[in-house]
Order: sequence, then C-alpha cells, then structure tokens
Amino acid sequence: MTVRHTRTVHEGVFDQAQEKGYVHLPFTVPPGAMRLDVSLSYGERISSDPLASGGNTIDLGLFDERGIAFMDGGFRGWSGSERLAVFITENDATPGYTPGPLRPGQWHVHLGLYKVAPAGCPYRVVVDVTSTPGRPSTGALPTPLATLPASPPPARHAPWLCGELHCHSWHSDGECSPAEIVA
Repeated sequence: MTVRHTRTVHEGVFDQAQEKGYVHLPFTVPPGAMRLDVSLSYGERISSDPLASGGNTIDLGLFDERGIAFMDGGFRGWSGSERLAVFITENDATPGYTPGPLRPGQWHVHLGLYKVAPAGCPYRVVVDVTSTPGRPSTGALPTPLATLPASPPPARHAPWLCGELHCHSWHSDGECSPAEIVA
C-alpha cells in the first residue's frame, strides 16, 4: 500500500480588532487517512494569564467533517494556548482530543484569538495528513446528543445549581490532573 502525505498551510496576520474572536481554517482529509498532525506557531507569544499583556495568545482546537456549529458533533478537541502541536489517530490522540476515525471531508482548525497585540499577530498553521488510499476506516465516534442533558434540581436547590463550568487541567494551562480537579 502506498502511504501519502498531504500538507495544508495557512499563514497571515491577525489584526487586534479580531481579538476575542474565533477563526476556522479549513483543510481536507482524504479517504484512507490514518494520522492527522496540526502545528501552530505565532509571534510575540505570551502567557494566558489575564494580567499578561503586550503580546499574543492563541487557543487551538479542531473540528471534523461533521461541522463547526454548536452541537453538530464535529468537535474533536481543544487544548487552549498550552499546546502548539496536536495529533489524532484512530486509537490515540493528544490529551484533550478525541481519537477515532479520520473520515474524509472538510475539517477545520479552530483558533481562539484570546490576545492580539496592537501590532497584530503573525501566525502559521500546518496540517499534515498521512493516508493510505483504499484503506477502510475503523472505529466509531460517539453519537452527538440531540439536546443538552437536563435533570431538574431538587426543589430545595431550585433554581440555583452549583458547579464548575470552566476549569483548566494540565492538558491545557492548568496545574492539576483532571482527577485532582474532580476531587
């Protein structure tokens, strides 16, 4: 079997007016894909600490061919600004990303423009796909929920609920494991 390598490169400069927005960069996954590698580089990189300023902080994520819309099921992972390179195969992936079949179609690198310096943010995203034409895909992805799960709170707590809606583990820019956060 012949192994093929496909590369897609996106580069440019984000303007400060784009700060706090999201950008979706498309790329094509061919039939027979077995590994996907994404790398991000950008200028004047600074910490995601809200007090850090004067540079750039970009968050990295990935959506598959199922789409980029909320609840479409295409979300394959997010690593925030902690990682500049991620991978996915059918059986393994960078922490924060879902392994599984790399189905053909248009995928998207998802960038969160958390901080953009006044002078702008030069960036470069490289997507490498390794494939073997004619190779069948194996495995299955979880079926997306049609609606968000809901359970009514006990009457004495209604309508207030307590919970952690956003946290950072060492898989992004946090200091604890996911198990430590839950504990």
